[in-house]
Amino acid sequence: MNNIPKVVWIRGDMSELNYKKIKPSTVEYSGIKQEYNMQKNVLNTFDSIVVVSDVVKKTLKEEFEITENVYEIPNSVDVDKIKILSEEKIEVPTKNLFTMLGRLDNNKNQILLLKAAKLLKCKTDDFEIYLLGDGEDRKSLENYILQNDLKSNVKILEFKNNPYPYIKKSIATVLTSFSEGFSLALAESVLLDTPIISTDVGIANELIRKYNCGTLINYDEYELAEVLFKHIIQGKDRKTTFNIGNEFEVQTELNKTVKVIDDTIQKVERKNKIKKLPYPVEKIDFYDLEKYKVKENSIYILEIRKNNVKYEYLINRKKENDKLIIFNNGAVAGGNVKFPVFQRHSWSKILKTSSIVDAFIKNNYVPKIYLHVNLCSKVDNSMQLAPFLEKIEKMKKITEYNNIEITLHYEENKGHDGLNQCEALNEIYKILDAK
Repeated sequence: MNNIPKVVWIRGDMSELNYKKIKPSTVEYSGIKQEYNMQKNVLNTFDSIVVVSDVVKKTLKEEFEITENVYEIPNSVDVDKIKILSEEKIEVPTKNLFTMLGRLDNNKNQILLLKAAKLLKCKTDDFEIYLLGDGEDRKSLENYILQNDLKSNVKILEFKNNPYPYIKKSIATVLTSFSEGFSLALAESVLLDTPIISTDVGIANELIRKYNCGTLINYDEYELAEVLFKHIIQGKDRKTTFNIGNEFEVQTELNKTVKVIDDTIQKVERKNKIKKLPYPVEKIDFYDLEKYKVKENSIYILEIRKNNVKYEYLINRKKENDKLIIFNNGAVAGGNVKFPVFQRHSWSKILKTSSIVDAFIKNNYVPKIYLHVNLCSKVDNSMQLAPFLEKIEKMKKITEYNNIEITLHYEENKGHDGLNQCEALNEIYKILDAK
């Protein structure tokens, strides 16, 4: 998609593609390195990159060396809806409640919280932990709970369609993940004025830094147990308001998204700005087209506007000439088309049907031809250029003959694409200036 504005959204942390942390001699190293290179190549094709948190932005810089054209737009939530849903009546323990939301798997790392709970129980029994989620680690977590006498302190409640009352009734929301792109649960917790305890993933660091709404922890059960104990001492009746404002509202995300798209379009337009054709422009509306009379012996641009869309045509009508040539930028279907159409591949037709060379012979005339071919395009060379040059030998008896200029260029990354729009126009300008 050349010359088209392209934006990519990254909603996850890609630090897992850091192959440099793996031993080069392992199979895992080569696999992750290949995936990293593929990902980096893809990212470099985009004009703008949108990330959901500082963590993802940091990964782009440190792992992929990408620092320009990066925008940060956090995920949005329906704030009013969340606050209404949080008022739903639920049964909660009389003990201090901690809540953790998310799939029960290795990345979410719930085992760290359970190990901290085991240490915490040595100091106090006045706490309960609710794990809202399900997943492949559920069985091993349940076994740990039983083996360490935590059944009265830790409960797995599976996923809840409405987790907000649990968050609101908790003295803190806990997250122990190894990686997160954003973590909606943390944002929702702060919106409900519930403190957070989290490893440095997703938006945890940003939230704590901006709103003083919790504690950042390392992957250490002793440290986590101490933080949990401090929250218990402070008490569940502590009144806290974090005044998070409109940062995560839908309208905020919408406004930022529109700005990214507008910026990207303008950026690509500046990069691909094309010099205007050096001819006068005449503008008409589509409904005036039937009564419009095309000017003769004058090269100009006819601009026709229909439904607020602008169509431009370069006109060069010769007086007392009944021939019409129309240049079009796309393929023309066959079927009932009566006029001759000369797509480039038809110049070298090896079939019995006539080619443009036959037209040259019939009219005893060869116009001036400028042919650009990319040597890296095997199809263009073998199926078009070579057969065309072979057929040219049949034109020896033509008396009105203009030279054919063939320009060969070698651009491996373009293949069949050949010249881009700007390059093609520049070639046209050179030809016009020469005349």
